[in-house]
Amino acid sequence: MIKKKEIKESPKLFGPRNDGYHNACVNYMNDPWYLYAMGYKAAADILINNIKDTQTHQDMLLYPIVYLYRQYIELMLKIFIRDSQRLLDKSFKTKPSHGLKKLWEKARPLIEEIYHEEDITPLLEAELVIIEFESMDPYATAFRYPEDNNGKKSLPDIKLINIAQFEERLENLIDLLEGVTAGVSEYLSNKLDMNEYY
Repeated sequence: MIKKKEIKESPKLFGPRNDGYHNACVNYMNDPWYLYAMGYKAAADILINNIKDTQTHQDMLLYPIVYLYRQYIELMLKIFIRDSQRLLDKSFKTKPSHGLKKLWEKARPLIEEIYHEEDITPLLEAELVIIEFESMDPYATAFRYPEDNNGKKSLPDIKLINIAQFEERLENLIDLLEGVTAGVSEYLSNKLDMNEYY
C-alpha cells in the first residue's frame, strides 16, 4: 500500500504553469459561446490539414473530425438563434437539443426574416448538408461511440468516407453560419448601443 508521504505532490491537472505560452486563458469573456464553437472548428481544421499533409491517420481521425464539426455547427446554430431572437425582441427560451435539423428549423426563418433581401440558394445548400448530417448522426453519438446503448453499430451501412469531400461539402454551411452570426452580432451590438444612447 502506498503511504501518503511517499506520494510526490503533482501539479494540478487543470492548473497553470510558469511557461506562459502553454497556459490557456479561461473565463475571460462575458459570452464564451463563440469561443467554444470556434475551438471545435479549429481543432477539426487542424486534424484535416494533418491528414492532407501526411496522408495518414484518416481511419482514426475521421471520428473526432466529424464530431468536432458537428459540435461547431450545433453551437453556431444556437448562438445565431439566441442572438437573432434578442435582436428581434422575441423570447429566446429553448429546450436543450442536439438535433441539427430542429435547430435549423428555428434558425432558417430567422435568417429569412433578418436577411430577407438576400439570395436563398445558400440556405437550400445548407439545409441539404444539415439533413444529410442529421440522417447520419441524429443524436450526436455516431462519431463518439462505435455502438449505441443497445449494442447496435453506430455506422452500420457505410464503408468509406472521403474526408476532403466531407470538408468541401461543409464549406458553404460554415460560410453561411459565420456570415449570418457575425451580421446578427453586429446588428445586436448596434441596437444595444442605440438603446443605451437614447
